Amino acid sequence: MIDKYLILFYYVNFNNLSDGQGRKMERQDLELIEQLMDRDPELKLYVEKHREYERQLETFNRRPYLTTVETIERKRLQKLKLDGRDRIQQSLAQHRQKENLQ
Repeated sequence: MIDKYLILFYYVNFNNLSDGQGRKMERQDLELIEQLMDRDPELKLYVEKHREYERQLETFNRRPYLTTVETIERKRLQKLKLDGRDRIQQSLAQHRQKENLQ
């Protein structure tokens, strides 16, 4: 059974993920991520990194003012997080394609 708190966590952390066509990630995608994380270490790594980038960004976002160096680091983290979202989406697409071929 899917842990409702885990689903809520994924919803909060991935609510802006899109499929490349502007559609936000649906609950079905979040459930698939949960199922695949145990079987796909690469996907698990992307999800864990995404969480870490989000935590780091929250630290910057709470500050009323950022230095130039902090602003650059914040932008770097944002790009890494977006890249991670793309990789998560690619991984999901690959798993779906495999399932359709079988």
